[in-house]
This record gives sequence, structure tokens and C-alpha cells, in this order.
Amino acid sequence: MKRSLPDIARLIWLSTIALFTLFAPLQTSAATQDPMDPLLARQLMHVMTEAEGDVSQMLTGLAELAERKRRPDDLKFIIRERAALLIQEEQLTVARTELQATLAGQPEEYAPALRYLLGQIYLLEGDAKAAIEPLETWARYAQEPDPAGLFVLAYALVQLERFDAAATRLESIIANASIVRPQWIEVLAYVYAQLGRTDQAIALLNGLVAEQPDKARWWRQLATVYLIIENVPRGTAGFTIASELTDMEFADARRLAQLFGFLGLPADGAELLQQAIADSPDPVSYEDQMLLAELWIVAREFDAAIAALQSASLIATDGEPQMVMGQLYLQRERYEPAQEALTAATTAYAEQAPPLVYYLLAVAQLNAGDLAAAEIAIQVFSEDPEFSRRAASLRDYIRSVAGK
Repeated sequence: MKRSLPDIARLIWLSTIALFTLFAPLQTSAATQDPMDPLLARQLMHVMTEAEGDVSQMLTGLAELAERKRRPDDLKFIIRERAALLIQEEQLTVARTELQATLAGQPEEYAPALRYLLGQIYLLEGDAKAAIEPLETWARYAQEPDPAGLFVLAYALVQLERFDAAATRLESIIANASIVRPQWIEVLAYVYAQLGRTDQAIALLNGLVAEQPDKARWWRQLATVYLIIENVPRGTAGFTIASELTDMEFADARRLAQLFGFLGLPADGAELLQQAIADSPDPVSYEDQMLLAELWIVAREFDAAIAALQSASLIATDGEPQMVMGQLYLQRERYEPAQEALTAATTAYAEQAPPLVYYLLAVAQLNAGDLAAAEIAIQVFSEDPEFSRRAASLRDYIRSVAGK
């Protein structure tokens, strides 16, 4: 039975598409605007020359020029240059606000390049839904919408998981472009995989591998599809080849470990991640250690899970690792270490400890025969609406035991 492409495979895939892809068509698309008035061109050049490379001064000069230029046909060029600089300086909110103000009340066909820039900003801000309208408007009214810009629109459709529309758009881009970028084929293969058209995805990726057999990235993408359709030997072989061609980045190893977990191979994922952590020259993050613990827990490797949780507790900002340790010890009916771990969790959480910690602690204390301590723990979580019934049940149990 074939699986649909899971979220973690999506992360492995789309995270390899560099963010600069969204900027790539910036100048090309803007160049499809109407010719600029020669006088305005000289004024813009003067602003840029006077600033001598000082971006802040350029932005100020462009703002002053925009104040003097009230005609929409002039303003669109000034705002375009200023928005491009603001994006370069990562001042996305300012750029978006200025573009929205300039476009407000204008007909759809006005300044397609500004709508394109606005769509890019929405994408960079993570709002693909808002990006669609300005990008589609740009595609309708730009004199010659370039394929790289159309790819940005397709990418927004992918982000919204509108895979049928994205496939149609990408197929058209690839069929009509004079130069096809490998990233476009890569994203189309991803879309095919999402649609369950894995044979077509494999065919596209095989083509990339054939053209660039020394590029580890294509081998990793191909291996991902094979794993999705549960062809583990070919998937594993693909990742092996990729790792031979280049050292796998830690982020890739982490995502691959998550994918192994999704595919029901948590021990393999844990071993891969544990080795990546051991080999990483950078400090291990809390999230990495907790992922490793989770994989070992699912793999039912108790000792390895406890070791990972202990490492996580050293860098945690709360008591979550100790709480999970307490749960594991309770499952194995090891009540003393469960009490130790859960008590440590309450200390680490301090006043932010969730009721669950005290509930688990009370259960451990009751099983260890410490009724007085359990009473105290029950008192802490008894007022929480979600735990009030549990508190009543445990108190009934204590009374029944004490009455014997």
C-alpha cells in the first residue's frame, strides 16, 4: 500500500529550495514594465549616485522623490526601486505597507511589477494565501511574464497545497521556457509525489540524476520518493549514494530521521540522528535531543530513550524531559525513579508546572505506598477542571486504603 507524501518528506524536499529562488526573477520581472521617462530616470540615477552606496540615504532620497512625484506613472517606478531596496534590507513590513498604499484604488492593470513585488513579500512573510492575488494579477497584466516569476506563483500554490493547479502551472512553465531550471523540475516532481503520481516524479528525478549524477541533492529527492512508496532498498541506496557524494548536513539527517520514524523505522531514524549528533561540531539543541528520545521511545528502546532525555534535561528550560522520564518509569512500574524524575520536573517547571506532572507524581507516590506525599500532590492539581475527577478518584482510593 502506497503512502501519501508526509509532512516530514515535504520538509526534506522543500527546505532544499533556496529562499533566493523567490528573489531570482525580481529584476527580470520589473524590467517588463513600460519604459521609464528619461527625466525620471536621470533623477533616480542622481539619487543613487548621491548616496554613494549608502542604502539608508538611497531610501531617504527615493522617499523625497516620491513626495515630489504625484503622477501614478512616475510613482510606480520610484516605489519599485524603493521596495526592492527595502526587501534587500529585510524591511518587509515597510515595503509591503508602501506597496499596498501605492496600489490602493488603482486598476488591476496598473504597475504589474509592484504587484509581483507585493506577492514576493507575502511569500517571504509566510502568507502564501495573500500572495496568490497579486501574483496572479501580475501574471495577467505583465507585458511578458517571465518563467522565473511564474514559478514563484506556482510555488505559492504549492505552499497552499493546491497541487493540481501547481502541477498545471509548472508543466506549462517547463514546456514553454527557453531555459529550464532544475529547481522547477524538482518542485514538479514533489507535486507529482503529493498527487500520488510517483512514477512521473521518479521519471523527472531520474532525468536530473542522469544530467548531474554528482549532485547529492537529486539522489536525496529520488530516495525520498522511493521511501514514500515503501521501496526501502532503493530509498536507502539513494541516501547512501548521496552521503558518499557529500557529507549530509545535520538538518538533512534530522529530517531523514523523522521520515524513518514516519515510515515505521524509528530505530533506524534514532541511530541516524544519534550519529549525526555525535558528529556535529555545533552544540546539540534541546529539540534535537527530544526528537532522539521520541524515536527511541517509539522503537521501545527504554535505556536509550532515558539517556536522550537525561541529555535533554541538561539544556531544557522547563521540566518536560523529566516528566517524560517519569512516565516511562511508571510504565515499567519503577516507582522510585519515577518519583525522582517527576519531583525534578516540578522543580524545573517551578510555578509553571502543568497539572499532569503532579498527577503522575501522585500515582507514583501511591504505588510506592507514600499516601501522605500523594495527598499533597493531589491538592496541587485537584482544582484544575480537567483533573478534578482524577483527584477525586485518587482520594477515594486513599480513603479505601487507609480504612483497611
